[in-house]
Amino acid sequence: KRGRGRESPMQVHAVATRYAAAQLELSRLVCQLITKAASVDTASDRGFSLVDQMSSDQRRVLFALLERYCLAVECLAFPLPQGFPSFLTYLGYRTLSFSAFLQYVQANVLQLQIDVMKAIMMEVPDTQEGVEQKLRLLQMLPRSRGKRLLNQWQHPASLMVRARQHAQNILAGVEGAQARGYPQRSRNQVISRGLAAFPSEDRLSPLDTFLDLLTAKANLAELDFNLLIAATTASTEEFL
Repeated sequence: KRGRGRESPMQVHAVATRYAAAQLELSRLVCQLITKAASVDTASDRGFSLVDQMSSDQRRVLFALLERYCLAVECLAFPLPQGFPSFLTYLGYRTLSFSAFLQYVQANVLQLQIDVMKAIMMEVPDTQEGVEQKLRLLQMLPRSRGKRLLNQWQHPASLMVRARQHAQNILAGVEGAQARGYPQRSRNQVISRGLAAFPSEDRLSPLDTFLDLLTAKANLAELDFNLLIAATTASTEEFL
């Protein structure tokens, strides 16, 4: 009887698992009740599409309620329902002004996960204001996440940012990996393109001078000439 009252590690783990599951179920139930209290019908739509179908008044009410719900859950150390952080972030984006939305993100109230960032990147038009907003949000992401979204954004601004980062990393000796999305070619295959795009009297354009500087810092295989030239060309065009 010496071991009486002692629980094995497996029993403790099972009890802890049931307790956490009960917390999650209660948290999910409260979230559903809050959604109904805001007069939001979840029968036909879920997730981001549900936010898109709401009226502006419904969004404001639901965001105010879910913001307080999120704070209460964190204070009680309860788990949040799966997908809730991204849903709240997208709801906040559609409800708040952009400046207020940035403040919420900077305060870590809203989280820029990859799924919500993809939705926002698709939602924001590529106008001058829209491009500035996208770049502002991308700067707030971890480097790997921001690089992934930049590679997927087909816009001259994305080209220039990626080329700037690529050149900066080469000059700083941080990385020598080639940028994605542009197959590597020898410098002889792209040098004529650089000269043609930016001619000068001595046939030595500023772009080629810069490429010479980069080749002095790294191997040819480490440089993405196509990306650098495409970004330089895009920087001279009116795309906004």
